[in-house]
Amino acid sequence: MDTPSILPTLTAAANQILATVAPNTFRLTPIQVSVSDETGTAATDGQLHIRMPRAFSGVALAQEPALALGLLVHEVGHFLQPLAQVVDAEKRAGVPRWLANLVLDIQGESLLVALFPAFGPALKVPRQVVHDRHLADYRRALVQAERFVQAAGPLALWGRFLEPSQPFTLAAPPGGARFRKQARRFLARLDRFRTCPTGALPAALVSLVQDFPELREARAPVLPAGLGRRPAPIQGRLAAALGREARATARSLAGDGVEPGLQQHQLAPNPPLAQALALSRTLADRFRASRGALHICAPGEFQRRAALREEVPLRMALPGSERPAPRLVLCLDASSSMRQRAPGRERASKWRVAQVAAQALALAVTRAGGQVVGVVFADQAWLSRQEDMTPLTLGRSVHAGLVGTGTRFHFLAELWRRYPDHRVLVVTDGDGPPPSAVLPGDRARTQALLIPRGDAQGAQAWSGRQVTLTELHHLAQVMALLVPGRWSA
Repeated sequence: MDTPSILPTLTAAANQILATVAPNTFRLTPIQVSVSDETGTAATDGQLHIRMPRAFSGVALAQEPALALGLLVHEVGHFLQPLAQVVDAEKRAGVPRWLANLVLDIQGESLLVALFPAFGPALKVPRQVVHDRHLADYRRALVQAERFVQAAGPLALWGRFLEPSQPFTLAAPPGGARFRKQARRFLARLDRFRTCPTGALPAALVSLVQDFPELREARAPVLPAGLGRRPAPIQGRLAAALGREARATARSLAGDGVEPGLQQHQLAPNPPLAQALALSRTLADRFRASRGALHICAPGEFQRRAALREEVPLRMALPGSERPAPRLVLCLDASSSMRQRAPGRERASKWRVAQVAAQALALAVTRAGGQVVGVVFADQAWLSRQEDMTPLTLGRSVHAGLVGTGTRFHFLAELWRRYPDHRVLVVTDGDGPPPSAVLPGDRARTQALLIPRGDAQGAQAWSGRQVTLTELHHLAQVMALLVPGRWSA
């Protein structure tokens, strides 16, 4: 395959994205895509022109159309970012250019997947190429580094390409025992750019360098060939108009308010409650799936009962495959109203009833091989650093100091981006402001389980299904029924 033969496909893909986010102006200034021997990277030139390399990190784009599409989508994402303001912040605060590039890439790819989930696999391909060719180099540099300032660049690239399926991965870094705590803080700050609103990018970048001033002295790492150039801000009246419309649409679709996000804390879990352990055994069958099978009419075995009923008596069994276990984010309301006594026959508070049910469900799912991430919320929301069910095991008095007393659902915006493949179940007795923007796919995979006096009408803004439950002794069983026993493969 010759490289120019994929140009029409790439050009069409770029303009289809802009047609979605800038329908009024994209026809006046369509994106042009070209192939250049003078560049080893895909890059924008500020004039709605994307230059594509013939090869990326040694891989010919003509032989890997998926790689070409991934690089292209990556570059189009920069049209949705306030590049002029980022460049100004970079100069004003002394932000290293390599760091600004990295932050733009993390936020841009995360935003694109939020807006266009179908591009996720394409964006994974360039990250996989870098992972395969350079991750060992980043790991080696981290082991050899003696100070944080020496490790900052390789550390950022290690988190960027550790898990190719994600724009950034927050995980314990190798080496650097003397600066491990600082390295983890740095990675956590970079991870927050996955959910950073586009309008907050310049200020967040300045704040990062202010909190880690040694980054100004950090040596620029050897960026992977193909991802080392900063995109140029859009220039010209028509191009600038297109950029403004694209960014405004992106803000309206993915949210651009600076809202309270998820906090992560390191707290030791409590053992599950005895009631939850007993109840989890009754829910286990809901998530226990045997290997599937299919029968067809074929000479495999003779079934006498079928012959007596004058049906076709010959059957053959075809082996099936097991579908993946559930991936669930379970959000539990810890607002002050949850201290009230539960209605009906329950003698405990609504919090204790909901906590027992949540723990039972989490235990049943995890025992079946699934994953449960516990989140507790009120005015704020938090999850554990291990991203497990720890928040569901702690008493409400612990949560009160972390999340406040009111009820707000703004945290869902960050939660959806952090866990794009999970179902979300929210158990709440209150009403509160929703996220500033809700994508249809996120709303569809979110369910609200409302206990008195939850607001079903208000929950429609952020959940695809609302179930109101007045008899709380059925809470665990209803929660289990709302969670699919197995995900579709």
